[in-house]
Amino acid sequence: MQPIVVNPIPIANAGPDVLGCAGISIQLNASGGTYYQWSPPNGLSNPAIADPLVMTNTAASYIVAVTNTEGCTTYDSLNIIISPLGKDAYKVPNAFTPNGDGKERLLWITTVGRN
Repeated sequence: MQPIVVNPIPIANAGPDVLGCAGISIQLNASGGTYYQWSPPNGLSNPAIADPLVMTNTAASYIVAVTNTEGCTTYDSLNIIISPLGKDAYKVPNAFTPNGDGKERLLWITTVGRN
């Protein structure tokens, strides 16, 4: 009788969805395996690495195939959202003191409305 070996599958992780600006490179960061293949390759610095740079002026979706040393492959995806009209999508204050006593307590990040 021949034993059967069941290799573990990798746990593909493409990372979270990304909010970027048109004309600015975005770093992708996949994990979970040894070999990586991003699809589609459009705009990617190198679709065969875990952490390619992507340059896009429009929203895009990418899928990464993550393969381990045993040859098992799984997939994950992420979306890139481009801030409209080149405007900031979030407003982050550079100073804050909620009750006016000069001590920082909380930081609130708000979305910027579309005009």
